[in-house]
Amino acid sequence: MVLTKKNGVYWIEQEFGNKAMEAVHPLAPELAIPEVLLEEIKFQASSNDSAVAGARVSFFKKWTARARELEQQEKELKATMDEFVAKATANKRLLLFEEMLEFYGYPDMGVCDELKQGSTLAGDIDIQMTGMLPCKFLPALCTSEELLHKAALIRKTIMSEDGSSGDAMIDDTAWSNTLEEVDRGWLVGPLSDEQVDEHMPISRRFGSIQKRDKVALIDDFSGSGVNGCVGVTESPVLHTVDVACSALQLWLDACDTQSSPSGYR
Repeated sequence: MVLTKKNGVYWIEQEFGNKAMEAVHPLAPELAIPEVLLEEIKFQASSNDSAVAGARVSFFKKWTARARELEQQEKELKATMDEFVAKATANKRLLLFEEMLEFYGYPDMGVCDELKQGSTLAGDIDIQMTGMLPCKFLPALCTSEELLHKAALIRKTIMSEDGSSGDAMIDDTAWSNTLEEVDRGWLVGPLSDEQVDEHMPISRRFGSIQKRDKVALIDDFSGSGVNGCVGVTESPVLHTVDVACSALQLWLDACDTQSSPSGYR
């Protein structure tokens, strides 16, 4: 006797036909862009200039007024924050930003806590699924205790790799940009080797030529083991030219259909 086990919910012919009609081609432009961008394209294509300008004026009027109301509370908040975090966010309206995220239903309010308290690069991180980004689970490969132990063992190796890139322009730019970050309060230093505890991870920084001869600063957190001490559950996807082309196509289609009785397709 042969037994067959079936799983799932089966459709009748009519249901299957309805689902087929609802299906969207996997390369459809609307699948390539974020929902909020799609809604904005629909709004601007279906609204006249006055309505668009009015919506923008209303937005700035609302939040500019709220920013003035929160000025004193913003100052009080900065006074209670860590010195370096407060300096790094000195020009940021954190409470206003938090209210805006809540008002528009942003799903990951934890970003506000990171701005107020600072964020860790390694260690026990409270990982939560936000549902905003594609799922990509990468567990941490070591604990914070193991990272500190490893740091002491590879300190000499990391320090021995420190040297010139071979290009004076890259070296000078990397150094001057690093000192600029010190002035902004983002970094502390320069420090000698003896001033840094042997169990503190040290990551190499070097310059890399980007487009138009711009020098980008690269911190090698892989070599120091810091990256291996962090786990993630989601991964951002960079918008490519496909997003721009899809948005442009939808915009042109939306503008064309506004003059027809059928409306937005």
